[in-house]
Amino acid sequence: YHGHGVERDAVEAMKWFERASNQEHQLAQFVLVFAYHNGDGVEKDSNKGEKWYDKAQDDLEERPSFGVAVR
Repeated sequence: YHGHGVERDAVEAMKWFERASNQEHQLAQFVLVFAYHNGDGVEKDSNKGEKWYDKAQDDLEERPSFGVAVR
């Protein structure tokens, strides 16, 4: 995502974060929340950001490991 050692490509990074998010990776889900709210690497879409926030919270309740407040 930050381009350490390679050229930064936020669009490609978001594809990988979405893949990880679909496999219930909580940190990746929260990255997508911020990405969609800010339009970083994806088209700005608050509805999708909210979707990922809700999904991350649901997964957090099922498997508590850490929490992040973004609302």
